[in-house]
Amino acid sequence: MTPAALSLLDEWEAAGEDVRAAALKAAVIEAGGQWHNHTPPHWYAVQYAGIEAHGTTPTDAARAWFDTARAMADAQIAA
Repeated sequence: MTPAALSLLDEWEAAGEDVRAAALKAAVIEAGGQWHNHTPPHWYAVQYAGIEAHGTTPTDAARAWFDTARAMADAQIAA
């Protein structure tokens, strides 16, 4: 897990879903990635700091990203 992913997770994990989605979007754009805004129902894919997640809305994709990041962080701690 990258330091960037851990930092984002630590800072925004406890925030509301809309806030987490906005924070992840800002991080993706700041890192030189793209965040596409589509009209539902579309499939959203988010890639940031080596973690990929998917969802049917930007909020779903962000939720999946944070869930995956948390699972990876917990696995690192347990190892």
